[in-house]
Amino acid sequence: MKDFKKYLNRLMIIHGTLFVGQIIFAVVLYLQSTKSGLVVEGFLESNFELVVAVVLVGSLIASFVISNQRLRVARNLSNLQDKLRSYQSTMIIKWALMEAASLWALIAFFLTNRMLFLGFSILVIATFGLVRPTKRRLYTELHLSQSDRDLLSNYKP
Repeated sequence: MKDFKKYLNRLMIIHGTLFVGQIIFAVVLYLQSTKSGLVVEGFLESNFELVVAVVLVGSLIASFVISNQRLRVARNLSNLQDKLRSYQSTMIIKWALMEAASLWALIAFFLTNRMLFLGFSILVIATFGLVRPTKRRLYTELHLSQSDRDLLSNYKP
């Protein structure tokens, strides 16, 4: 089980780093927004809101759709090691797309000084925190059988 713990710890470190990075970026942009002279106004602002909404929703939907498609493929792999590799790359893709949505909303906040965009980013960051990797989530998302779970005790990445 020791090597599986290392695998899971790597996933947690990747997730945690992306999570904390978003929080730090949000805090920095919030603190800088009061000093910022950049403000998008008028016609450009209303179009910008639409673009931000489309990119934000599109990134979030893509993160879940793509990860679900890749998880279906991973579940059908016969080798446990291949399943775990596929799971790791799938989660990194999912998190990257979620982070893109958050960062996009933060940049929109910085450019417009509209708290709505900061709120969107905070919601995405909170959702990001909820998809934290755990052993139970891995077992559930990969639909691992008891025999696969038993193999994890001897897993060498």
